Amino acid sequence: RTRAYTSHQALLLERSLRCEHDLWQEHCHELDKEADEQRAASLRVRAHTEKMEQAALDSAMRKLIERRTEQQLIVAQRGEKERRKQWSETAAINVSLNKSDVNANEKMVLRS
Repeated sequence: RTRAYTSHQALLLERSLRCEHDLWQEHCHELDKEADEQRAASLRVRAHTEKMEQAALDSAMRKLIERRTEQQLIVAQRGEKERRKQWSETAAINVSLNKSDVNANEKMVLRS
């Protein structure tokens, strides 16, 4: 009877240990799942952060390009204004020289 009781206790102990082992395995599996989910969430956050950083860089590059294009346009417009100004000055000088030449020619004609 003691042997049967001990055998019965051994079976109960074995079942208890198996259940405990199964619970630990399940707990470990849940912890692994949780860790996987946390890693996945971390990867999603990192991907989102990288995407936002890339968008910010792209935006900054576009603004730099726009600003540079605007500056080039302003420089080109200034250059065009300067060319027109020089052309006007040159034209005014030519007109003045032509008048002087005409006056000089008229004086020569009058003297002769």
